[in-house]
Amino acid sequence: MALRPAALACLCLSLLLGGCTTTAVTVEATFPERPVVQQLPLKVAVVYDEAFQRYTLSESIPQRGNWEIDLGAAQVALFRAMLPALFSAVTERDALAPEPEDSTAELLLRPQLQDMQFSIPYQTRSNFFEVWLKYEIELFERDGETLVARYPLTGYGRTRDGFLDSAQVAIEQAAITALRDAGAFFAIEFPRNQDALAAARVRAQQLRREKARAEAEAKAQMEAAEETATEAAAEVDGDEAEGTPADAPQTSREEAP
Repeated sequence: MALRPAALACLCLSLLLGGCTTTAVTVEATFPERPVVQQLPLKVAVVYDEAFQRYTLSESIPQRGNWEIDLGAAQVALFRAMLPALFSAVTERDALAPEPEDSTAELLLRPQLQDMQFSIPYQTRSNFFEVWLKYEIELFERDGETLVARYPLTGYGRTRDGFLDSAQVAIEQAAITALRDAGAFFAIEFPRNQDALAAARVRAQQLRREKARAEAEAKAQMEAAEETATEAAAEVDGDEAEGTPADAPQTSREEAP
Protein backbone atom coordinates (compact mmCIF):
# COMPACT_ATOMS: atom_id res chain seq x y z
CA MET A 1 0.00 0.00 0.00
CA ALA A 2 1.46 3.39 -1.07
CA LEU A 3 2.07 6.00 1.60
CA ARG A 4 0.28 9.29 1.32
CA PRO A 5 2.52 12.30 0.68
CA ALA A 6 1.98 13.65 4.21
CA ALA A 7 2.79 10.30 5.79
CA LEU A 8 5.85 9.93 3.60
CA ALA A 9 7.06 13.40 4.58
CA CYS A 10 6.63 12.57 8.27
CA LEU A 11 8.57 9.34 7.84
CA CYS A 12 11.43 11.08 6.06
CA LEU A 13 11.54 13.78 8.73
CA SER A 14 11.56 11.14 11.44
CA LEU A 15 14.47 9.30 9.82
CA LEU A 16 16.35 12.56 9.34
CA LEU A 17 15.92 13.62 12.94
CA GLY A 18 16.71 10.13 14.17
CA GLY A 19 20.02 10.23 12.33
CA CYS A 20 20.96 13.48 14.12
CA THR A 21 20.18 12.45 17.67
CA THR A 22 22.93 12.13 20.25
CA THR A 23 23.09 9.20 22.66
CA ALA A 24 24.98 10.39 25.73
CA VAL A 25 26.46 7.83 28.10
CA THR A 26 28.17 8.72 31.37
CA VAL A 27 29.98 5.74 32.83
CA GLU A 28 29.56 5.68 36.60
CA ALA A 29 31.25 2.88 38.47
CA THR A 30 32.61 1.88 41.84
CA PHE A 31 35.41 -0.61 42.31
CA PRO A 32 36.70 -2.56 45.32
CA GLU A 33 38.90 -0.23 47.34
CA ARG A 34 41.44 -2.90 48.27
CA PRO A 35 41.50 -5.73 45.74
CA VAL A 36 43.40 -8.76 46.97
CA VAL A 37 46.70 -8.45 45.08
CA GLN A 38 50.40 -8.58 45.88
CA GLN A 39 51.55 -5.23 47.29
CA LEU A 40 54.96 -3.99 46.21
CA PRO A 41 57.41 -2.05 48.44
CA LEU A 42 57.30 0.85 46.00
CA LYS A 43 56.03 4.41 46.44
CA VAL A 44 54.58 6.15 43.41
CA ALA A 45 53.04 9.47 42.41
CA VAL A 46 50.19 8.98 39.93
CA VAL A 47 49.61 11.58 37.24
CA TYR A 48 45.97 12.04 36.22
CA ASP A 49 46.19 14.77 33.59
CA GLU A 50 43.16 16.71 32.40
CA ALA A 51 42.77 14.71 29.19
CA PHE A 52 42.59 11.50 31.23
CA GLN A 53 40.16 12.86 33.80
CA ARG A 54 37.81 14.32 31.18
CA TYR A 55 38.05 11.68 28.46
CA THR A 56 34.93 11.48 26.29
CA LEU A 57 34.61 9.43 23.10
CA SER A 58 32.51 11.01 20.35
CA GLU A 59 31.52 8.90 17.38
CA SER A 60 28.86 8.96 14.67
CA ILE A 61 27.12 5.76 13.56
CA PRO A 62 25.21 5.95 10.26
CA GLN A 63 21.45 5.76 10.81
CA ARG A 64 22.00 5.57 14.57
CA GLY A 65 23.11 9.12 15.25
CA ASN A 66 25.95 10.44 17.38
CA TRP A 67 27.29 8.76 20.51
CA GLU A 68 29.18 10.40 23.35
CA ILE A 69 30.66 8.19 26.05
CA ASP A 70 32.12 9.95 29.09
CA LEU A 71 34.67 7.58 30.60
CA GLY A 72 36.92 10.04 32.45
CA ALA A 73 35.61 9.80 36.01
CA ALA A 74 35.16 6.03 35.83
CA GLN A 75 38.73 5.30 34.74
CA VAL A 76 40.12 7.58 37.44
CA ALA A 77 37.96 5.69 39.96
CA LEU A 78 39.42 2.40 38.72
CA PHE A 79 43.04 3.45 39.24
CA ARG A 80 42.28 5.11 42.57
CA ALA A 81 40.86 1.82 43.81
CA MET A 82 43.55 -0.42 42.32
CA LEU A 83 46.88 1.37 42.80
CA PRO A 84 46.84 1.74 46.63
CA ALA A 85 46.54 -2.05 46.80
CA LEU A 86 49.53 -2.50 44.50
CA PHE A 87 51.94 0.08 45.95
CA SER A 88 52.98 0.87 49.52
CA ALA A 89 52.21 4.59 49.09
CA VAL A 90 50.34 6.53 46.40
CA THR A 91 50.06 10.28 45.90
CA GLU A 92 48.31 12.10 43.06
CA ARG A 93 49.47 14.76 40.62
CA ASP A 94 47.58 16.56 37.85
CA ALA A 95 50.58 17.05 35.54
CA LEU A 96 53.89 15.38 34.79
CA ALA A 97 56.65 17.40 36.47
CA PRO A 98 59.69 16.88 38.74
CA GLU A 99 58.75 15.64 42.19
CA PRO A 100 59.13 18.07 45.11
CA GLU A 101 62.20 17.63 47.31
CA ASP A 102 60.12 16.44 50.26
CA SER A 103 58.22 13.83 48.23
CA THR A 104 58.83 10.18 49.10
CA ALA A 105 57.66 8.91 45.69
CA GLU A 106 60.24 6.76 43.94
CA LEU A 107 58.56 6.76 40.54
CA LEU A 108 55.93 8.69 38.62
CA LEU A 109 53.15 6.63 37.06
CA ARG A 110 50.99 8.06 34.28
CA PRO A 111 48.09 6.07 32.78
CA GLN A 112 47.19 7.04 29.21
CA LEU A 113 44.08 5.88 27.31
CA GLN A 114 45.36 5.43 23.79
CA ASP A 115 42.19 4.11 22.19
CA MET A 116 38.55 3.33 22.96
CA GLN A 117 36.18 1.58 20.59
CA PHE A 118 32.64 0.32 20.91
CA SER A 119 30.02 -1.43 18.82
CA ILE A 120 26.26 -1.83 18.98
CA PRO A 121 24.13 -4.74 17.69
CA TYR A 122 23.14 -2.75 14.60
CA GLN A 123 26.79 -2.68 13.47
CA THR A 124 27.79 -6.27 14.19
CA ARG A 125 24.41 -7.92 13.56
CA SER A 126 24.80 -9.67 16.89
CA ASN A 127 23.07 -9.42 20.26
CA PHE A 128 25.91 -7.63 22.04
CA PHE A 129 27.08 -4.18 22.96
CA GLU A 130 30.90 -4.23 23.14
CA VAL A 131 33.67 -1.93 24.40
CA TRP A 132 37.43 -2.17 23.86
CA LEU A 133 39.99 -0.14 25.84
CA LYS A 134 43.70 0.24 25.13
CA TYR A 135 45.92 1.84 27.79
CA GLU A 136 49.62 2.51 28.17
CA ILE A 137 51.05 2.85 31.67
CA GLU A 138 54.17 5.02 31.70
CA LEU A 139 56.72 5.02 34.52
CA PHE A 140 59.14 7.93 34.97
CA GLU A 141 61.97 8.73 37.32
CA ARG A 142 61.43 11.47 39.89
CA ASP A 143 62.66 14.14 37.45
CA GLY A 144 59.47 13.64 35.41
CA GLU A 145 61.53 13.34 32.22
CA THR A 146 63.44 10.05 32.33
CA LEU A 147 61.14 7.32 31.01
CA VAL A 148 61.70 4.00 32.76
CA ALA A 149 59.15 1.69 31.14
CA ARG A 150 55.86 1.43 29.29
CA TYR A 151 53.24 -1.22 30.00
CA PRO A 152 50.48 -1.92 27.45
CA LEU A 153 47.11 -2.65 29.00
CA THR A 154 43.87 -3.73 27.33
CA GLY A 155 40.33 -4.37 28.49
CA TYR A 156 37.22 -5.81 26.86
CA GLY A 157 33.59 -5.89 27.95
CA ARG A 158 30.23 -6.75 26.46
CA THR A 159 26.58 -6.97 27.45
CA ARG A 160 23.71 -8.80 25.75
CA ASP A 161 21.02 -6.83 23.99
CA GLY A 162 17.61 -7.08 25.61
CA PHE A 163 18.80 -7.77 29.15
CA LEU A 164 19.02 -4.08 30.07
CA ASP A 165 16.66 -1.13 29.96
CA SER A 166 18.37 0.91 27.23
CA ALA A 167 21.31 1.16 24.87
CA GLN A 168 22.91 3.71 27.21
CA VAL A 169 22.83 1.31 30.14
CA ALA A 170 24.12 -1.53 27.94
CA ILE A 171 27.13 0.49 26.76
CA GLU A 172 27.81 1.70 30.29
CA GLN A 173 27.85 -1.86 31.64
CA ALA A 174 30.11 -3.02 28.80
CA ALA A 175 32.51 -0.15 29.58
CA ILE A 176 32.55 -1.03 33.28
CA THR A 177 33.34 -4.64 32.41
CA ALA A 178 36.18 -3.48 30.14
CA LEU A 179 37.59 -1.31 32.95
CA ARG A 180 37.47 -4.21 35.40
CA ASP A 181 39.17 -6.44 32.83
CA ALA A 182 42.00 -3.92 32.31
CA GLY A 183 42.41 -3.40 36.06
CA ALA A 184 42.57 -7.12 36.79
CA PHE A 185 45.16 -7.65 34.07
CA PHE A 186 47.42 -4.89 35.42
CA ALA A 187 47.04 -5.98 39.05
CA ILE A 188 48.09 -9.54 38.17
CA GLU A 189 50.77 -8.92 35.55
CA PHE A 190 52.60 -5.87 36.91
CA PRO A 191 53.93 -7.56 40.09
CA ARG A 192 55.31 -10.37 37.91
CA ASN A 193 57.57 -7.95 36.02
CA GLN A 194 59.59 -6.53 38.91
CA ASP A 195 62.91 -7.93 37.69
CA ALA A 196 62.39 -6.28 34.34
CA LEU A 197 61.36 -3.06 36.07
CA ALA A 198 64.48 -3.11 38.26
CA ALA A 199 66.68 -3.56 35.18
CA ALA A 200 64.82 -0.77 33.38
CA ARG A 201 65.34 1.55 36.35
CA VAL A 202 69.08 0.85 36.33
CA ARG A 203 69.26 1.67 32.62
CA ALA A 204 67.14 4.81 33.08
CA GLN A 205 69.31 6.04 35.96
CA GLN A 206 72.45 5.42 33.90
CA LEU A 207 70.99 7.42 31.02
CA ARG A 208 70.04 10.17 33.46
CA ARG A 209 73.62 10.32 34.80
CA GLU A 210 75.04 10.40 31.28
CA LYS A 211 72.64 13.19 30.36
CA ALA A 212 73.60 15.18 33.46
CA ARG A 213 77.30 14.68 32.70
CA ALA A 214 76.83 15.80 29.08
CA GLU A 215 74.89 18.87 30.21
CA ALA A 216 77.62 19.72 32.74
CA GLU A 217 80.33 19.40 30.09
CA ALA A 218 78.36 21.54 27.65
CA LYS A 219 77.87 24.17 30.34
CA ALA A 220 81.58 24.14 31.19
CA GLN A 221 82.50 24.54 27.52
CA MET A 222 80.07 27.44 27.16
CA GLU A 223 81.46 29.16 30.25
CA ALA A 224 85.03 28.64 28.98
CA ALA A 225 84.07 30.11 25.61
CA GLU A 226 82.43 33.11 27.30
CA GLU A 227 85.53 33.63 29.47
CA THR A 228 87.79 33.48 26.41
CA ALA A 229 85.59 35.99 24.60
CA THR A 230 85.66 38.29 27.64
CA GLU A 231 89.47 38.12 27.83
CA ALA A 232 89.77 38.82 24.10
CA ALA A 233 87.48 41.82 24.42
CA ALA A 234 89.55 43.10 27.35
CA GLU A 235 92.75 42.84 25.31
CA VAL A 236 91.19 44.81 22.46
CA ASP A 237 90.07 47.51 24.88
CA GLY A 238 93.63 47.65 26.30
CA ASP A 239 95.20 48.02 22.87
CA GLU A 240 92.82 50.85 22.02
CA ALA A 241 93.66 52.57 25.32
CA GLU A 242 97.42 52.45 24.51
CA GLY A 243 96.80 54.27 21.20
CA THR A 244 95.02 57.33 22.66
CA PRO A 245 95.92 60.92 21.39
CA ALA A 246 97.89 61.59 24.60
CA ASP A 247 100.43 58.98 23.58
CA ALA A 248 100.52 59.97 19.89
CA PRO A 249 103.89 61.38 18.59
CA GLN A 250 104.16 65.22 18.80
CA THR A 251 105.25 67.49 15.94
CA SER A 252 108.78 68.93 16.51
CA ARG A 253 109.62 72.69 16.37
CA GLU A 254 111.83 72.23 13.35
CA GLU A 255 108.98 70.69 11.39
CA ALA A 256 106.64 73.52 12.21
CA PRO A 257 105.98 75.94 9.32
